[in-house]
Amino acid sequence: MDSFSLELDRYQAVIFDMDGTLLDSSTAIREVFHTWCQRHQLDLEQVLTMCHGSRVRDFLDQLAPHLDADEEDGWLFAEEARVTTGVVPISGASEWLQRVSALNMPWGIATSSNRSVALARLNAANLPVPEVLITGDQVEQGKPHPQHFLLAAEKLGVNPARCLAFEDSPNGILSAQSAGCDVIVIGESAHASAQAQQVVARLRDYQPLLAAQA
Repeated sequence: MDSFSLELDRYQAVIFDMDGTLLDSSTAIREVFHTWCQRHQLDLEQVLTMCHGSRVRDFLDQLAPHLDADEEDGWLFAEEARVTTGVVPISGASEWLQRVSALNMPWGIATSSNRSVALARLNAANLPVPEVLITGDQVEQGKPHPQHFLLAAEKLGVNPARCLAFEDSPNGILSAQSAGCDVIVIGESAHASAQAQQVVARLRDYQPLLAAQA
């Protein structure tokens, strides 16, 4: 961890995913998608696995091509902004954001959730809303396409190759890597399959980072 703390100086900005990375929204997501899958007779586990870290509309052709993406987005966004059951910060996330800010390092969020959902969940988890908040309704192509991280880096005024990304999902990791970012994987469920040299560390939460910076 000491060597990792020194390597932080290599970067000019930090970009965080939100769900599963800064905050745990798994209970709320499962609650909303359980209802949505029942409405359309879809398999909940298949949907959650396929769309983990991504927008539903980017996989709707595979899941249910007869459904209208805009209509389903509208329903899902409204429900996800309303339901915040069990939304809590990942251990140490709030403190780590404070550390990053104290280092005067620009940071932002690149999330597949739309803006209303992102604001609701950040508020529920009592986490700050950054000036650079890239959401799923701001991009034409969602994760694993790199547009989320490319746009976040552009708004931060930093080359993506000088950005350190925090992600938890395979789709998100690939998105960050494809943009040129190094990645720290948060949580235990993600398995980076591409460009493993860009994975700086794999951590359960932010406590090891805080300990290294103490």
